Amino acid sequence: GINFCLAQQFHGLEARMEAAYADVLARLPEEDEVNMRAGHLAWITYRQMMCDVEAGMMRGGSGEPMLRGACMVRITEQRLQELQEVWR
Repeated sequence: GINFCLAQQFHGLEARMEAAYADVLARLPEEDEVNMRAGHLAWITYRQMMCDVEAGMMRGGSGEPMLRGACMVRITEQRLQELQEVWR
């Protein structure tokens, strides 16, 4: 149940974050768009790697997916706030 709820929360946040990211891209000058795209891709890699590390604390255990899901939610929520607040 917890893993399902975390997955649902993550997918909702992911959709909101991608919409905010698209809004930022649409408002950036063309010369900054390349850097923003590269930075966002690097952020996605960062999120995955950090959540793998956090989930690794329970590697192979039943809590591993919960730790990964909670991390993905937390870091995605931070990115959403950054996109909404910094790039208004």
